Amino acid sequence: MVAYQKTQRHGGDLVRTDIMKQYDIYRGKIAEFVVQYFFKQYHKESNIDLNIYGWGKWDDGDLMVDNKTYSIKSGKYFASWLMLEKDNRRWEKPPNYFVFVTINKDEDGGTIHGYTTPSIIFQDKYLQFKGNNLKGTNTKLDVDNYCMHKTTLSNDWFKKGLLDKLF
Repeated sequence: MVAYQKTQRHGGDLVRTDIMKQYDIYRGKIAEFVVQYFFKQYHKESNIDLNIYGWGKWDDGDLMVDNKTYSIKSGKYFASWLMLEKDNRRWEKPPNYFVFVTINKDEDGGTIHGYTTPSIIFQDKYLQFKGNNLKGTNTKLDVDNYCMHKTTLSNDWFKKGLLDKLF
């Protein structure tokens, strides 16, 4: 998978080494298994996509549950922001939901902070620009990103109908 990962984000300044890419893939897969386990607790089955896609090919989401696609986004244990690159929206059909998971220090699990939809996060009010600091941090953005703080993500899994057909 490392061979098909971007070394730099579109228009970005940060250059990722193969070790950095490997860690990002590892953290992302842990997050997918965390979300899969969450759904399994509610008798919702899903499969982790372990396919390797070549250059220029993208999946439409990481998990499929009840004919809905979920794109799982991960962060380090201290992360507070779900971030999606502005120029990285290449889906033929965007996922139904983005789910944000932070991976714990031991890298053996994580915390689901919530979810959002493309129609919510891809609004101008969530767009933060390259060169500016991520709100409330000293982290300088190297590309334009749509950013939502983990406290503003939705957690009403039942109200939105995501888990209404349990048995």
